[in-house]
Amino acid sequence: MTHPARSPSPDAVAFALLTLQSREILAKEIDDRPIWSAEPEIIINEDARQLFSRIRPISEESGPNLVLREIPGQDSFVENLGDAGTAGSEPSIDLQTALSSSSAIRCGALGYMFVVLGAQADGTRHLVLSSSLIPRLTVPATSAVAVPRYSSDNHEDEHMTLAVLSAHLVAMEILRPLRGPEAILVAHKLLPLILAALRIQSEIQSI
Repeated sequence: MTHPARSPSPDAVAFALLTLQSREILAKEIDDRPIWSAEPEIIINEDARQLFSRIRPISEESGPNLVLREIPGQDSFVENLGDAGTAGSEPSIDLQTALSSSSAIRCGALGYMFVVLGAQADGTRHLVLSSSLIPRLTVPATSAVAVPRYSSDNHEDEHMTLAVLSAHLVAMEILRPLRGPEAILVAHKLLPLILAALRIQSEIQSI
């Protein structure tokens, strides 16, 4: 450890860390984000030693706050707060999960999603992104990508289609923070599919 006099200000370090953390939370474009979050705390004393942070928030405004609204007693106990937009009017399709990626893949503002190959009752295959793995999916028709129907005794093409798509999603996420032709990416021991996807995506994005 360097001498405290030559170290950065503990207050400045703590402020920077908390600011970065709050920006990361606010940057997520997720509709069901919580309306409150636990307040992080970093304590660094005059000797530049970090102390244990409190386990639970103790300040009055750092805990969960109930959002209340008075409703007159004569009104209905159940109130419909839905808007009058197009919610529920978009055509959807029902799919039986056939194949999926073994783990979720980060897809930008969508968060972590599984790549799923599902089949309709008539055998039509579709590729979709799903936040969870369940046997049956109901998804908007515009969010599903139709794929060729292969013979029932040969699923190698379906496995390869799913693997290639997953590799490209991983490559796009790796390249997301890089911008412009001067950006440099150094990667080691990549799977062949991801390596090929990185080369293709880097050419597409001029990286």
